[in-house]
Amino acid sequence: MLGVYLSGTGNTKHCVEKLTGLLDADAKTIPLENPGVIEQIKNNDTIIFGYPIQFSNAPYMVRDFIKENYMIWDKKKILCVATMGAFSGDGAGCKTERLSGRRIKR
Repeated sequence: MLGVYLSGTGNTKHCVEKLTGLLDADAKTIPLENPGVIEQIKNNDTIIFGYPIQFSNAPYMVRDFIKENYMIWDKKKILCVATMGAFSGDGAGCKTERLSGRRIKR
């Protein structure tokens, strides 16, 4: 198993590392920008692929990587992890406050 991620703030990296570690304690994670990522993907049957959502879609860098390297995905088990934050990464926190009935002044 291999975790591959694109992460601008570190949130997606954290999520992919955590999930990959829970599923396979011996699994590695690697950033999408790493020069050896293609070889690592080729050498693993199961891929956890994480990226942040941008404008309701995967970032261009992710879409281009998938399209340009179409040959490496054949016969792989792939789990996509799409993350999204708002308000400097506190989008989930804002909604949690509202759902719990608390309102915190900002």
